[in-house]
Amino acid sequence: MMSKKGNIMKKLAIFLIVLGVVGMGLHLSIAWAGDTVAESSYRAYIDKRIEKCESQAKLAEACTSANLLCDGKIASRQAEYYRDHREELVTAMMKEEVPASPPAMDFFLIRAYFKTAPSHSVYCLR
Repeated sequence: MMSKKGNIMKKLAIFLIVLGVVGMGLHLSIAWAGDTVAESSYRAYIDKRIEKCESQAKLAEACTSANLLCDGKIASRQAEYYRDHREELVTAMMKEEVPASPPAMDFFLIRAYFKTAPSHSVYCLR
């Protein structure tokens, strides 16, 4: 027959093991949820960026200024790029751990676009 002390030690060991397993599971679920939140934040921001570019392009269509027309063409191309590369951009943002703040996400998205885009002069030939 086990002593009272041995029985308490056995229960304590089982409790600590269960606590460790639950703690690890909680830690992993929080990390997974954090990634999901970041991904959805990035996607939502890309959608807002697309809307903003499309709005800018529509406004520029009504202008007669060559510079504003050029800006509108660039905005239209940006919207198209963000729409066509949304998942790649989200993956890259996750990989680079871009902060979910508008300035940081804008910087990342604009930089990604201009890395692949031809110079302004291609859009703005007069």
